Amino acid sequence: AASSDYPLRDVYKRQVFNAMIGKLQTWNHELETRIDQRTTELLSLNNRLQAILFAVPDIMMEVDTNKVYIWGNQAGLAFFGPGVIGRPAESYFEGQQDTLEKVDPLFRGASLPVYVESWQRRQDGSVRLLAWWCQAVRDHQGRVTGTISTARDITDQRADENRIIQALREKETLLREVYHRTKNTLQVIQGLLTL
Repeated sequence: AASSDYPLRDVYKRQVFNAMIGKLQTWNHELETRIDQRTTELLSLNNRLQAILFAVPDIMMEVDTNKVYIWGNQAGLAFFGPGVIGRPAESYFEGQQDTLEKVDPLFRGASLPVYVESWQRRQDGSVRLLAWWCQAVRDHQGRVTGTISTARDITDQRADENRIIQALREKETLLREVYHRTKNTLQVIQGLLTL
């Protein structure tokens, strides 16, 4: 009886082993299917986000912790030129600026966005005033890996504001002059009436 039990045990072991293999193959197939679905979803989301970022009319640029440009959207590449990637951000600054000092807290872990205005050189050589909103970018462990910034060209807006301020100052000067002339005229009239 003992010798006849061995083949049955071997058959039973093979059946259990084959059943386990079958379950593992099923689980593997289900897992691969889920991975393929998730990969497709992530690729679709990535394509959508890329389309959104490139469609934004504002300049969007990303720098690493060395403050070197590593990414730019379509508006950013159009402003700075295609050679901007791999170049230090400060190489586009015009004149003495404290821009890097103002955004430095982001590289040290600050979480609030930073606003800064900076004179920048376009790829055509013209100098424009950009209003930047900068935010730290972090990895999955919370370490700062750089910043991403959006910018708008406010050169014309600032020139318009300065023209309006200048016009207001001129009008204030004219009003003061009219006031003084009116006051002087009234004093003359009062003096004549007194006589």
